[in-house]
Amino acid sequence: GGTTYMPLKDANGNKIYAIPTSKPTDPNGPSNPIQSPKLKVDAEGYWLVSYDNGKTYQYLTNNDGSKIEAIESAGKNSIFDKVEYDTTSKKLTIIYGSDKTIELQVIDTFYLKIKGMENTPIFPLNETRLYEVEQQDVTGAVIKAPQGWNVVLKDNELSITSPKANDIENKEETINIIITSSKNYIRIISFKVRLLTTGYDANTCDVWNKFNLGQADNVLLDFSYAGYKHGEVAPPDVWSLGYTVYNVKDYGAIPNDGKSDREALTKILAKIGSKVDNAKAIIYFPKGEYILHTAADDVDGKSQTIQLLMGGVRASVRRQSTVQRTKAMLSERVLN
Repeated sequence: GGTTYMPLKDANGNKIYAIPTSKPTDPNGPSNPIQSPKLKVDAEGYWLVSYDNGKTYQYLTNNDGSKIEAIESAGKNSIFDKVEYDTTSKKLTIIYGSDKTIELQVIDTFYLKIKGMENTPIFPLNETRLYEVEQQDVTGAVIKAPQGWNVVLKDNELSITSPKANDIENKEETINIIITSSKNYIRIISFKVRLLTTGYDANTCDVWNKFNLGQADNVLLDFSYAGYKHGEVAPPDVWSLGYTVYNVKDYGAIPNDGKSDREALTKILAKIGSKVDNAKAIIYFPKGEYILHTAADDVDGKSQTIQLLMGGVRASVRRQSTVQRTKAMLSERVLN
């Protein structure tokens, strides 16, 4: 411990030595634990290195300060002579030092993916959020969360509850999920979360306050009327709040005829108008089956997007029972 020397060379070719010791001038001193640098490649193909276990990264550079590219084809100054991936054998081959080769088996059938974690989520205090999880060949999982965080993985759902107290604004922490496979492979899934110093307070929401106080400029419907008269009659709030109901049948839609009703919908949207902040419009689909896209609606073999360029538009679908119900569907796949 602490007596192994590693010959290195400086820019002039002279040998230098790295000695793991508590005192740089004392080769016989007690050794300190060290961390291996972490390497990764950025989106442009340049090497990044971290000396603090992945907290921060910086570019690997040549003596002239230029960034080092990851593969030979990208530049002559690559760390490795060649990097190849065989899609058949699923092996990554790395050749360096002219005659040295490393083969790594790539396992793509063992994973755990958390949807919605592409960007770092920001949590108020004491809030629970549920995330959809996709996983394969995961036989066990151990969760390591910072103090105060409650993280539970169950089937295809991940529950995250933030701490009840925090005095550091936008505090960033890391949650690790260590998964194992049927072949005893181990993988660590890491993601960051941020924590605010305050909790969510419904009383700070102006829209909710206007609804709760019954103010004239309230835009929220009272959903305690859900299922009101089986959807055949609009709830009282629709009229008192000034909403307009657009029945698709009044604009040419014919339920259950097996033909596209897309034109009726586009007529309604045109009547409502675009770029309206609060259209106060309800598009009503009475009982029956309505088709909003068929191949006949395509233009030059491509499907056309229905764009809603206004706010305050809601769709109302009548649902009376599992036998008599309303469907708004696409009968053909959408082509881009």
